[in-house]
Amino acid sequence: PQKLVTFDVNSADQLTIAAGAQTTVLARAGETLVVRSLWDYPADFTTLAEQVRRLAGLEGLPVRGGEQALADFGLAPASSAASNAPASELITVSFQAAGRELGVVNLGNARTGRDDGSGMGGYPNGQYVRAATGPVLLAKEYLGSLPRKPQDWISRNLVNVPRGELEYLMVQATNGASYGLLADT
Repeated sequence: PQKLVTFDVNSADQLTIAAGAQTTVLARAGETLVVRSLWDYPADFTTLAEQVRRLAGLEGLPVRGGEQALADFGLAPASSAASNAPASELITVSFQAAGRELGVVNLGNARTGRDDGSGMGGYPNGQYVRAATGPVLLAKEYLGSLPRKPQDWISRNLVNVPRGELEYLMVQATNGASYGLLADT
């Protein structure tokens, strides 16, 4: 198998994920990871680390003639896809460091197995991928679940206080109203 990512993903300080008209930018801001496309809201480190590890570990086998038929594999931008090509949504992930591009990963169509006769169709058992302008590869792993929207990357953990260390919490709204929570002891 051929490795898709040939650069150090840990040196990236920004990721840009583009899918259709949606673009999400994730970046380091000091010691914090933020979603730039959501006004620097804190990013969920676990989700980001897991997805970057999945991308960094992608390997695949070259697809003969793949560069001449990018639309057939879902690896052509929508504007250049042939009208008879199967519907797909190209996902492009760009890794940057200090304002320069380290590398680009393009995720195309899923490869599905044959219908087993049950009428349920085949399940994804791989995905067509491409590094920037490199060869089209058939990856063993299917990454179709890669989060695409900015809100999919945010940290939803507002407060992390162990049980027993908090007795009372007061929140004041911008309209002057205040709300309190009293721990049940």
